[in-house]
Amino acid sequence: MTIKSKLMLVLILLCTATMLTFGIKSYLDFRNTITKRLMSKLTTSRNTKQHYIKFYFDNIRQQVSVLSQDRAFIEAMREFRAAYHALDSVPLSQEVSQNVRNYYEKEFIPRIVTEENGKTNNYLLDIFLPQTPSAMYLQHQYIAANPNPVGKKILLKQAPDSSAYSNVHAKFHPMFKEFVEKFNYYDCFLIDAETSEIVYSAFKETDFTTNLRKGPNSGSSLAKLFEDVVHSKEKGFVKILDFLPYEPSYGAAAAFIGAPIFDEEQGKIIGVLAFQISVDEITKIMTSNRDWKGDGMGRTGETYLVGSDFLMRSQSRFLLEDQKQYVETLHKTNIPVNVVDKINRFGTTILLQQVKTEATIEAQAGRSETRMITDYRNEEVLSSFAPLQIPDLQWVIVSEMDMAEAFEPVREYERSLLVWTASSIVVATLIALIVANTLTKPINALTFNAQRISEGTMSGLKKVRSGDEFEKLSQAFETMVQSLQAQRELVELQNKDFERLLFGVFPEPVAERLEKNERYFVENVPSVSIVVTDVVGFTKVMQTIGAEKAVDILNDLLVAFDETAARHGIDRIKTIGDTYFGASGLFSPQIDHAIHALEFATEVRNVVQRVGAERGVTIDLAAGIHCGDVTSYLIGKRKINFDVVGETVMIAKTLCDVASQNHGGVVISQSVYDLTQGLYEFSNGSPLNYAGRLMIPTWTYDNSKMLNGRS
Repeated sequence: MTIKSKLMLVLILLCTATMLTFGIKSYLDFRNTITKRLMSKLTTSRNTKQHYIKFYFDNIRQQVSVLSQDRAFIEAMREFRAAYHALDSVPLSQEVSQNVRNYYEKEFIPRIVTEENGKTNNYLLDIFLPQTPSAMYLQHQYIAANPNPVGKKILLKQAPDSSAYSNVHAKFHPMFKEFVEKFNYYDCFLIDAETSEIVYSAFKETDFTTNLRKGPNSGSSLAKLFEDVVHSKEKGFVKILDFLPYEPSYGAAAAFIGAPIFDEEQGKIIGVLAFQISVDEITKIMTSNRDWKGDGMGRTGETYLVGSDFLMRSQSRFLLEDQKQYVETLHKTNIPVNVVDKINRFGTTILLQQVKTEATIEAQAGRSETRMITDYRNEEVLSSFAPLQIPDLQWVIVSEMDMAEAFEPVREYERSLLVWTASSIVVATLIALIVANTLTKPINALTFNAQRISEGTMSGLKKVRSGDEFEKLSQAFETMVQSLQAQRELVELQNKDFERLLFGVFPEPVAERLEKNERYFVENVPSVSIVVTDVVGFTKVMQTIGAEKAVDILNDLLVAFDETAARHGIDRIKTIGDTYFGASGLFSPQIDHAIHALEFATEVRNVVQRVGAERGVTIDLAAGIHCGDVTSYLIGKRKINFDVVGETVMIAKTLCDVASQNHGGVVISQSVYDLTQGLYEFSNGSPLNYAGRLMIPTWTYDNSKMLNGRS
């Protein structure tokens, strides 16, 4: 084997081994990174949706509690009761009864008769027709004779009968209608506490005027809600009833919320205020108004709710996006055909789609986790699940994404890596050939000349070109290039010094705007995590070892702080002595800004403790983190000043002071806890009395252990 062949073989083997080693390690690192990011992303999405849905139910619970004690609603209950019972003796014509009967036969009964229940029209008609004169009369005026179609009966303000009830209806109905539409409820009811009759309904379905103890809806969830509220005997009591099929709404799933209405003059409960909760509002929250991709959930990600019966309490994304494809997918599973047909017919998964998976079983048992499972479509997914703590509802929340999509970047990277490795080997072979030819050409020339001379032939010798005029010209040109390069490097060095100074004083986005000659801005930024740190014991260190040595330690700490901030996406705002102000999510929105702030605070505390141990001084780090809205500004002409202000900054500083009083540690507010719950272990701290007007729950994080395998 020639030297050229040996040299080529060595170069090719060395390059191939390097490429394979780098490729395998790069692939494994990339896969692990993607897995951790996806788990963190799903957990954050689950926590965010959990916060929004809990806020929604807390909000409507407070609404109903306040409205049930409002004078206008109490007055409406009094007047509707009186006007309703005044109609008990009203004479009914045959025409009125026949109109109501015709409405039930043509509009209501056909919508609820199905092959499954096997009930005839006459049988259902006898059950649902109003039984009292007042009920028959009002259903005629506001349902059967209402000129608006089904689903639009709410538009009628006053029936043309000039009765006392219609006058009361004209007085209060606009208020109830506006409230139902503004806050997106399905319906609103006023129920007589003594007679259990629905004396008012905004939407005017067939439950209007029915008796919840003796009528056709006596076994409904609304009737159960009524009984629970009436027997509560407690002002401000609010009850929520979970979704159940509700026949007046044509068998659709319905959930209710209600509270008692007390008459202070009579000293007793006179009625119940109830609302039928809108499925659309829950769907809007869980689907981010059907903007899954904008919410970072890709093509297959979704977040949904499941009840204790393992049936869905919110809509499936796949049904909303492509109902036909979704139904075809369900037919391939073990779901009964009649259930799939109902999902297709009603266009909903609520109370129909069973989700009894590892995620929902674990969540119903009170556990929160993120891991790979098989979902209700028999698809492999990455699932993040947790119980949903809402009074009266035993629900769980699940965020999932198909594994096929979740690990799509890994497969693309794998294909790119294989192509890149193969191409690199081909290029390495060509380079090895060129290098071998270049290195062996002078040797071949010398060998040829030696052979010619050994044969006694002095002519026809090959020249080895080294040290001739071309080489001198090349050297002169290189000298000139080196001179120009030195001047260029000097200019670049000065520019780099200026940029280094600029980027060292200001956050990178601010420095970039200053480079573009932008000297003034004021911006309001929502949802930012502010972290304020203070080196505990630094003043005592200065008194002990002297200012010069103490400042040298502080310099090392600030350099380490800035390096740590860069790794975690934290922008340094300013430093005041040994106090460090940073922000996460200030210049670019981040869904996990609170996580970055907490990880930054934890790491720099470790840095402070390590430096203190190395330098033989007793120091620790106190950190406070709060999430909220801030205002950033850049002002000045000769002297530029950048800062971030707002109550969020002040609260974070106050939390830092609390941590300092505890001689170190990380103290966070409730807003940060809500965004990181389920990812870390916290201990409950004492509530913070901020400015004498606001009590803020606090939490303490004092180690680096993270849940779900993240650290």
